[in-house]
Amino acid sequence: MNAEKFSPNTLNVGNSMAEPTRLPRDRHIPQDYQSLLMHRAAVRLIVDNPDLVHRAESTLARWMSKSSRAMPLWEQWRRILEDKNWSLATEDSELGRQLRQASPLSTLLTEHTRLEILAKVREMQR
Repeated sequence: MNAEKFSPNTLNVGNSMAEPTRLPRDRHIPQDYQSLLMHRAAVRLIVDNPDLVHRAESTLARWMSKSSRAMPLWEQWRRILEDKNWSLATEDSELGRQLRQASPLSTLLTEHTRLEILAKVREMQR
């Protein structure tokens, strides 16, 4: 399989593209895919337990109390959490990737889930 097929610009989070079975060894593509999987898992957790939004909001508030270049992304996360617009968390776009890099949702995952995702992405690179 070629790397182009799995570039971050073509990772589709919907059902219109099958999940890749292999990922290229390129550093950014697996990292982007790993982040996407983690955010999909976090959104599923929130959908199953809406109270988890409060935990993400608390994390975000703590981060926003400090000055950072990430502030514009955190402002967008504040709106995402308020509006419960989960599609932005898993959007296949440059903005989606930027948001995932400054996301409070990853703090919701259990260590077990995180390790499963890491193992899956590592296996997909072999």
